[in-house]
Amino acid sequence: MTVNEALTRVMEDRPGEATEAELRKWLQDLDLRWKLEQIDTHWPTPEEAAAAAYAAAEEEAEEPAATISPIDTSGYAADTNPLALGWWEDDPEDVTGLYKAPTSDTTIQAGKNYYRKPPKEMVSQEYLAIWEAQEDEEEEEETEDEQVLLIPAPDDEVYIYWLYSKIDMRLGEIARYNNDAMLFNAAWDAAAKRWNRTHRYKGRQLRHVVYGSLPTPRPLEDPLNQRGDWYGWR
Repeated sequence: MTVNEALTRVMEDRPGEATEAELRKWLQDLDLRWKLEQIDTHWPTPEEAAAAAYAAAEEEAEEPAATISPIDTSGYAADTNPLALGWWEDDPEDVTGLYKAPTSDTTIQAGKNYYRKPPKEMVSQEYLAIWEAQEDEEEEEETEDEQVLLIPAPDDEVYIYWLYSKIDMRLGEIARYNNDAMLFNAAWDAAAKRWNRTHRYKGRQLRHVVYGSLPTPRPLEDPLNQRGDWYGWR
């Protein structure tokens, strides 16, 4: 379940009973509780460890430099309006070599290069600031709304019961709160039990006289992995 899915459902079921900011804060609180009580106290499965390593490698990989080529205007009619298409222009008289603004041409002009979106280093500082602010705002909203909550299906209904209980507690709806709290506690217990069945408990941290503390499970090729399974140390 994503943040947006949880917000949409609760705001449709309980319109006007809580603000979006309150709902987001409560979702963050429950995710933090799950992380501290379940994720941080158990080893990840091999699949989860591999996915995390892959994501970290992708994040560290350098993005290739973007190359932007001029638009081939030969395929457009002479009366095409570049301004309406949102094109940027390369002004040959611009001695600074920077794009000052999107084109103001209403027809394609000979001797000019047009671009759909110029590289950032070729945009004036004024437009660059506006552009980056818009991009950051759009990316932040998209990332936050599409963020997947930590408790996986089929136990993700726990988020809905949690938000219902928080709403009713704030409104003083005792009868509704008691019912929602009961449903939440049952869903939380079911989610925790399922997690415990599929994830090995870390237990206390062990310390080896040679290798020191053991913060992670030993891999299969480790000679000290006498169990012969993924978890290694017991």
